[in-house]
Amino acid sequence: MRAFLLSTSLLLGTLLPASHEALLLLLEAGAVDVEARGLGGHQGECLQVTVANRTARPITTSIPVGWVFPSSEAPVQDLIVVREEMVALTPGGSRLVTCRAFCCEAPNHSPDPGATYRTGAPGTDELQRVARAIAAGRYPDHLAQHAIWVVSDGHDLAGMGALDGTVDDTLRHALARITGLPPPTYTVRFADDPHRACSGRPEAIQRDLRVDLPSGGLVTLVVVDREGRIVRTLLAREVFAPGDHRIPVELDVLDWPPGRYALHLHTSAEPGVHRMPFAL
Repeated sequence: MRAFLLSTSLLLGTLLPASHEALLLLLEAGAVDVEARGLGGHQGECLQVTVANRTARPITTSIPVGWVFPSSEAPVQDLIVVREEMVALTPGGSRLVTCRAFCCEAPNHSPDPGATYRTGAPGTDELQRVARAIAAGRYPDHLAQHAIWVVSDGHDLAGMGALDGTVDDTLRHALARITGLPPPTYTVRFADDPHRACSGRPEAIQRDLRVDLPSGGLVTLVVVDREGRIVRTLLAREVFAPGDHRIPVELDVLDWPPGRYALHLHTSAEPGVHRMPFAL
């Protein structure tokens, strides 16, 4: 009976998974090796990672959310992981996993297929918080990428788009809490740059305005600078029929000097000014 119990115990020991161990501690102990290569591009399923067990025991670990893989070449972008990848390793075994990762170094070049990466480490506290916010939902790649750039490169939070009542607002609000910036009420579109994933230079400001005029009226819409000077007139006492109107606004601001601006909307139906600020 004792021999049976012993053999059963040994058998269960081989079937039960090893307890989870932190990747950082395993690397520091020399228990695992990590190699990473880009699949091409700087967002989404763009990174393959091989984890190899250098011990004679099974290991269960993971590539955690918020782990940053630095590029082996300075001009190529670093990548941050935004989805945890579990890795179960047999003694001496290895496993290849594909990571959902995003650029956290916008000024550099997008990785080519086969680009190599160093082992890496957890990112800064803010980057890890952003990565966890992305991991908590199902967000499109472009939204997740701009969220990362808000923290890693200081890009405008409005690059994530204006609040629109969709589930994407969850991530916009999360970034507002992480950065201390107000949630975006307008959208920034960045200028293209053939040498960078994102130029960081605002090209256009976009926003839909709603105007309710039960009896119709005159509408004036201007852009003013910080001193209150009018820099652009979009509508000048334009006649609107009765009803609820949507006014799409797109401002080409590529050549505007940095600073604080605001849209000022006046209607003959109501006194005062509806002010919507934005910054460049």
